[in-house]
Amino acid sequence: MAIIECEDITVRHPHAPTPAVSGLSTFVEQGEWLNIVGPNGCGKSTLLHAFAQVLSLESGRLKMGEGDVEKHFAFGLKAAKQRRFFARTVALMPQNPTIPAGLSVFDYVLLGRHPHSYAPGRADDEIVKRCLADLKLEHFSDRGLDELSGGERQRVSLARALAQEPRIVLLDEPTSALDIGHAQETLELIDAIRHRLGLTVIAAMHDLTLTAQYGDRVLMMNGGRKVFEGTAAEVLTAQRISEIYDARVIVEVIDGRPVVIPQRSH
Repeated sequence: MAIIECEDITVRHPHAPTPAVSGLSTFVEQGEWLNIVGPNGCGKSTLLHAFAQVLSLESGRLKMGEGDVEKHFAFGLKAAKQRRFFARTVALMPQNPTIPAGLSVFDYVLLGRHPHSYAPGRADDEIVKRCLADLKLEHFSDRGLDELSGGERQRVSLARALAQEPRIVLLDEPTSALDIGHAQETLELIDAIRHRLGLTVIAAMHDLTLTAQYGDRVLMMNGGRKVFEGTAAEVLTAQRISEIYDARVIVEVIDGRPVVIPQRSH
């Protein structure tokens, strides 16, 4: 059953002369992991922000969960309740999360409970502790956010997203600040949590080999449009990567999954 369906959606940043996403249609099944790839500026992050209602649709239809997402945001009490319900359904981990000064890791992750409770209690504290433990961050609980490395902040931001107890998790470059070991560990943890909780994961990714190792399907974008969609083996071919990225690569298939190797010109 599809938990996300979008039909011919177009998304434009405020005051931008051209759309960042144009005429895109796709779907995501409940419990699926979809990776979105493409060159810089192709619209990956914009698409995630449309899914998260950070950006509104210019046209098209977007269904998330049980209802359509309005083309333009409304105001008033009813809209506030709708946003609160939406925040319990969808969590976004941005590429460069805003980290408030003066907060501990625990208190920052506790902010993820806001859609569920205006006055967090013991049950909320236990959920935060579980999320920190899931991401192996429990020993960071009392540390200040300003004491963390960029990679540690990314994982704390992910813990905050999981503390919302969403059905859909949107990840914008979840491994951009991580070395290969921590990137692999983080993606393994996300996959384990996804299977345990039945989460749907949509991630904008740059590393094509990591993209192939984790996830069920790949959506490749270019110029704001979907150009290919399918399994990693179907999408991440040397010909398609060369065409879309203007890059020389060799693609080897190991254990059924593509490994992308840059090829020097000389």
